[in-house]
Amino acid sequence: MISWKDVHVQAEIRKDRIAKAEQARIIKAVKSEEGGPTKKEPNLLLLGVATRLVKLGDALRTRGIDLRLANEG
Repeated sequence: MISWKDVHVQAEIRKDRIAKAEQARIIKAVKSEEGGPTKKEPNLLLLGVATRLVKLGDALRTRGIDLRLANEG
């Protein structure tokens, strides 16, 4: 059986979730106004690091293939 206490607790949980969602919306709006990185705008530093890691991985893979060929022959 549902008591009034359960109803009150659920109402408070809903209020808390609504407040958190509103706070997140405000933070997102402020960040976009400040020009901070958002999900739509790539972080250039991370993009540069990722590009270098991919190049390094490709170079290491190529070296590994070359070493295997040298060991087989």
